[in-house]
Amino acid sequence: MTVKLTKKVVNRLSFPDKGQVLVWDKALSGFGVRLTPSRKTYIVQARVNGKTRRFTVGVHGVIAADAAREKALRLLGEMAEGKDPGEGKRKKVLSSLTLRQVADAYIEGKRTKKGHLLKQASKNDIDRHVKTTFSDWEDKPLVSIDRHMVLKRYQQASAASEAQANQAFRILRAIWNWQRNNTKDKKSGNPTMPENPCAAITDSNGWAYVPSRDRAIPLYKIGSVWNHLEALRSDPGQTTVGQTMIAAVQFAMLTGGRWGEIAPLTWKQIDFDAATWTLPDPKNRRKITFPLSRQALAILHDQAGKHDTFIFPGRGKDGHIHRPTRLMKKIADDCGVTVSPHDLRRTFNAIAEDCGVEFWKQKVLLGHTVAADVTLNNYKQTNDLTRLAPDAQKIADWIERKAVESRNKVVDMQQAREAANNG
Repeated sequence: MTVKLTKKVVNRLSFPDKGQVLVWDKALSGFGVRLTPSRKTYIVQARVNGKTRRFTVGVHGVIAADAAREKALRLLGEMAEGKDPGEGKRKKVLSSLTLRQVADAYIEGKRTKKGHLLKQASKNDIDRHVKTTFSDWEDKPLVSIDRHMVLKRYQQASAASEAQANQAFRILRAIWNWQRNNTKDKKSGNPTMPENPCAAITDSNGWAYVPSRDRAIPLYKIGSVWNHLEALRSDPGQTTVGQTMIAAVQFAMLTGGRWGEIAPLTWKQIDFDAATWTLPDPKNRRKITFPLSRQALAILHDQAGKHDTFIFPGRGKDGHIHRPTRLMKKIADDCGVTVSPHDLRRTFNAIAEDCGVEFWKQKVLLGHTVAADVTLNNYKQTNDLTRLAPDAQKIADWIERKAVESRNKVVDMQQAREAANNG
């Protein structure tokens, strides 16, 4: 249907009962009005670079027919020159997206090379840095962040913690690259965003060198630390949450598990009959079943009945414990070394080495990926480690033996003091 679109003509056009009806203008090819059951909308339609494109000009009643015709004439002229009006609008929207909005989209939409969603720990790190390191940038358009801003903020963050500064700006770099890759021009495939401003850190050789940590509880102190933990856990004055936190730390020492995997551990992940615990989605994304030593099973039995879901329940809204900050401080005071929950994994590894556990077994018991040629030559089944139960038991027995030796040493010293006093 074609008519000369004027205000009176458009007013007389009837609304359809359902769907839409298109009415085109006789005088200006490509200019029309779209009728729906509740609205009359001026539109333009033409081919742009070989593709038919249709765009809204305005709603009848909000924009006059003559004004709609003038706007349509301009849009059709741009389309005839190969310009896509929608692309300009899209670029304007993209340029207004804030760091917070893009970070949220990245958290929900980012996929790993193997197609996996981000781990919750990674999501938490992103959210934390957006709220802290980049708090005053959170509501700024992402593209407003430039090289000078990045260099200045990186230097400020590095003064507080080089490791955290590196993590924060690697996150910002990843978010920017992801958004830049996902917003390329549809026609040319060229990026619509400027280059990543975090390149300024690389260009100035500004990335701080953060050596890998090698902290662990000294081997000669493990016996006394274990005895200290046992005493704290059996103390009648200890709170339930405190006892639970201690049990989780001891479980970490016995298994070498990551704290982020132990804290939310559920009873569904435990098989008492098989003496195993399972991580359905560990860091390397491959389900792993680990053996449990006699000592680790004893801790789990002590925790039974405290919570229907979580082995190590806490007071938080998610139902399980979190970081054992105060307890790690007590351990540090006892062994003379500042340690974190992750350092318990290095402690486990050091004990395994002292026990003579083969290197590749140490790696798989820690849930690490080992080179195929190593595992194929030694142990093909790397997602079910139940055959390594003797090695897990050897490590737990080592800890228990050192605890007994430490207790005996304390008794001997007490006896010596008593003998000296009586003499």
